[in-house]
Amino acid sequence: HCRNGHDLAPGDFLCLVCGEAVSDGAAATVAKASLRGAAGWGIGAALPVTSGEADLFFVRRPEGPVCAVFKHYRRGIEPETALYPALRELHPDHGPRLLGDGRFEERAFEVWEFVPHGSLAEIPASEKSHPDFVRAAVAEIGRALAGLEAAQIRHRDLKPANVLVRSRDPLDLVVADFS
Repeated sequence: HCRNGHDLAPGDFLCLVCGEAVSDGAAATVAKASLRGAAGWGIGAALPVTSGEADLFFVRRPEGPVCAVFKHYRRGIEPETALYPALRELHPDHGPRLLGDGRFEERAFEVWEFVPHGSLAEIPASEKSHPDFVRAAVAEIGRALAGLEAAQIRHRDLKPANVLVRSRDPLDLVVADFS
């Protein structure tokens, strides 16, 4: 059920009755249970984001403490796999590392480095409007875009939610969500 009590079907990410986003409700629980152990990654909690193209979960390899993000694409949606070689070679100053990819339950998936401090969209406006922050952010994003250009990658959906924060002090931003 969504938070308003309406029934959901497995795979729903939006309540069709009231429009409530489903991030960790019954549908996400069903998806999480079906993904357990996918491609050698142990599936954890659903990320608190709503995406129309994929379900997102925290994952870990059994042999190590590395936390990553498992992006399991919805049926009928395919990532741009032609970008994978360039994304694997992309300098970590410019974007999160692509750690794995494949298919699970007839759907594409990607495993990405977890960037711990959220996105530029989540930083309070009062902080983002400070001239020193603006200068640092523009420099960081400019370097990331130059790195993407050098790798012949064109980001077609650049927005604050796709600029991830590796560190707040010093500010370290990377561009994500390439497909």
